[in-house]
Amino acid sequence: MKFKILFAMAILFTACTDYVAEYKDNYEEAYGDEEAFRQNLDNLNGNDVIPEESSSSEDPDDPEENSGEINTSSSVKSSNSAKSSSSAKSSSSAKSSSSAKSSSSAKSSSSAKSSSSNEGVGTCEPVKSIISVNESTAWKMVKSSTLAAAAVLGGDFEWTFGEDASPKTSSEHGNMSSNPVTYTTAGKKTATLKFTYNNVTTTITCSELTVVDDSQSSSSEESSSSSVYGSDVSCYPNDMWCKDQWNRVNTGVDAGMDNGGYWWATTDNSNGGQSVIEWPVPRGTDFSSDAFDPIIDYCNGFCGTYNLEKGSLDEPWVLVGFSIAGYSETSSDNVPADVSGWGGICINYTSDIPVKVELHFDSDLEQALKYDLPFVKLPKKFTETDADTCIAWSKFAQGGWGVTDRGGIAISTEEAVKYVKDIGFMFQAKTGTTGNFNIFRLSAMNGGGAVLSTWGYLNGEMTYGLMQDDRDGQLYRTIEIGEQTWMAQNLNYVPGGDTASYCYGDEPKNCNVYGRLYTWDVAQNVCLDGWHLPSEEDAITLLRTVSGETSYDGGMLALAGTKLKSSMGWNSDYSGTNDYGFSALPTYGEGGSFAHFYTIREVHSSDGDVYGGLITIYRDDQAALGHGDKTHAFSVRCLKDK
Repeated sequence: MKFKILFAMAILFTACTDYVAEYKDNYEEAYGDEEAFRQNLDNLNGNDVIPEESSSSEDPDDPEENSGEINTSSSVKSSNSAKSSSSAKSSSSAKSSSSAKSSSSAKSSSSAKSSSSNEGVGTCEPVKSIISVNESTAWKMVKSSTLAAAAVLGGDFEWTFGEDASPKTSSEHGNMSSNPVTYTTAGKKTATLKFTYNNVTTTITCSELTVVDDSQSSSSEESSSSSVYGSDVSCYPNDMWCKDQWNRVNTGVDAGMDNGGYWWATTDNSNGGQSVIEWPVPRGTDFSSDAFDPIIDYCNGFCGTYNLEKGSLDEPWVLVGFSIAGYSETSSDNVPADVSGWGGICINYTSDIPVKVELHFDSDLEQALKYDLPFVKLPKKFTETDADTCIAWSKFAQGGWGVTDRGGIAISTEEAVKYVKDIGFMFQAKTGTTGNFNIFRLSAMNGGGAVLSTWGYLNGEMTYGLMQDDRDGQLYRTIEIGEQTWMAQNLNYVPGGDTASYCYGDEPKNCNVYGRLYTWDVAQNVCLDGWHLPSEEDAITLLRTVSGETSYDGGMLALAGTKLKSSMGWNSDYSGTNDYGFSALPTYGEGGSFAHFYTIREVHSSDGDVYGGLITIYRDDQAALGHGDKTHAFSVRCLKDK
């Protein structure tokens, strides 16, 4: 019995030793040597300076940090699935009161000089440097890795604001950001932050905030301009988004519900992390179209404070971004768009740590990529300027670990930009990192436009497969109809020869949406391995399945066309219900009123002419087998081999 007790105690001691060692390793990775840190805190007297901690932010000058090889395994697709009312509109006229009433001499908090006497611990600044009486603001810590470490060890924090402020104090264990605060009188204001560890208290005095009466602020053009973040950033006619002028990004494309371009935010909580984004003022209703209007109006941009805590993750993160086309009538998530016409994206921002700009896709593609999303890493930027950072799409790339470590697919940037659902800005660093970000302006790099992706014409309520053509890396969605598996979009493969295939309307950009058009001879050999051009029997099976007919005599099948056509992309009088997810688009006739797909069938006329067989979908509700001149170019839908 004694032996069993001693054996159990030995196991317990070993487990505890392992836990302590693991805790010490994790702590030192984030903050440095724990014993030295405790000694520094124990030796504090009043405002004695703690030696500067090494920053938990990544170094933009370090080539390792800017190589673009960041593990994004913790990345999760952004969620904007809750539908907002299609009638909700963001108001560009809604402005924060300080925007119209502040002095032009005011600078943003990023340039405010801190009066703290303890800069080794961190500095404290107001989010705005000038506000009006009864306007809300907040105080924020910057360069606060030491305080973050104290929070992990159990330090207590207490904010104190001016005597006429409401609320007067805010005590939050382990939290370095204050609640919004309002001052009721004009004048110079400040705040203090105290933190206590082992019964030793250190006080940090924040830099000054100017509060003015409405009567003291000039409305003249010479003396009135934005005093908040973004005061040094201009707006231009070609901007997709600029500060608080618009509350949604003007992406130039919409999925039909007038909700494209709205901002969203998420954190690592659903993946086991404990990171949070603190907003300077309360948000609007979650998942509504105007949820971030108060943030945008207040920040003169899109700003917040990230507090990164890894929980069970290797590296914590928070993520903000905007949709491109929004959602459609048949989708519960944002619809993919083709942004290749932008050429890239230009961003004006500030951030205390590097920013990873990511391309986001629908859940099926992100899973196929194993969440190894194409991205570019931008350096940290502390001071606002009018200079944009422009990144060509060709600079975006996957990290590579999704393919090598997890068996995901590789995707070229040229292909990826045809299916972008959202663009995200990820802030990812070591646990305990806290800092601020603000996004001031966005624009397309070459001024080009975006269009609805070919995937945007699919039925969002159907379940599609995903297939990659190994000849050129292009991606296609597939759909099961009865016992057949069809491509749910037209083939876009480029065979050899200048006259072997064409783009609809002779517009190269149309190939990304409608696929390519092929002559009958070329179409016979254009499908990829494992797929084939449909035979007459294959075509009849399709038409019988969607029409519900048990037999087919070669005539017109009523409603078959309506059920095969996409609900978008046709003249409104001819649009379909897309009941089977086939998503046919018009590529023939005046204004695009017919869809023709080649088969392997040959049709011999009485005078000896030979025609190529077609599946024809008409502008009304009908579909049938037809035929056409072999030299004419029509679409191809490949069918999976059995």
